Amino acid sequence: MYGSALPMETYSAKVTGDLARVTYTYSVKAINQESEPWTREGGDWHQDDC
Repeated sequence: MYGSALPMETYSAKVTGDLARVTYTYSVKAINQESEPWTREGGDWHQDDC
């Protein structure tokens, strides 16, 4: 939809144990994320969309 992968402009994460809230921005504001939930399971981080 936006062409090839865009580089992140900014990134920050607030991590508490196996949970994190991640904010990251791109040059296309429509795909920016603010306080997106992530979880660590089995040692790997992934989006927690549930």
